[in-house]
Amino acid sequence: MNVAIQKDMDGIVISVGKEFLRELKKDLPFFSLSGVLVGALILVHHWLKGGRVAPNESWPDQLFADFVAVQAYGLILFGVLITGSMAAFISRVGIPFNIFHDSTEHLKVRLRQLTSSIVAFTIGISIVSFLHFLFTGLVGGGALVLLIILFNLMLVSGLFTSSALLCWLERSSHWVVPLLSIALLGFVLVFFFLIFY
Repeated sequence: MNVAIQKDMDGIVISVGKEFLRELKKDLPFFSLSGVLVGALILVHHWLKGGRVAPNESWPDQLFADFVAVQAYGLILFGVLITGSMAAFISRVGIPFNIFHDSTEHLKVRLRQLTSSIVAFTIGISIVSFLHFLFTGLVGGGALVLLIILFNLMLVSGLFTSSALLCWLERSSHWVVPLLSIALLGFVLVFFFLIFY
């Protein structure tokens, strides 16, 4: 890999990391408190269900699923990659059309915001889960904390990987590289559509 591209990617990764941490600091008070509250509601519902007071359907679990919007994250991540690939391709063939570039920048901000809010919310859930593990000794609480850490690492790695990939696509010297990226992303989209629908 070219040394200049490597330096650009290193700068992009550092920049994305700083922007993500800045966003996370803003999201932590509200979203982590929401996570703590939802985690506490899940525990209370579980205890009430064990005593046959609460119904089997858990509305706190549904609330948790609504906060952790993995489908929205996947859609925005895919949007960042496809619009970034389109922007790189269009700029390589010399067409002065900035709508894909502007859309990519907008989606990158949205991806960072969504990642930050999900991570902050799951930090709150993991605090409750860890406290539950400490006070009850049940392994499930500790396992949930570990799974949340892995889940958050996956989200954050998607944020960093997409930024590094877009940097590489923007710096590529030939139009074939972004076109191959578009084709690969199109194949992935069709593949997932055929599997899940």
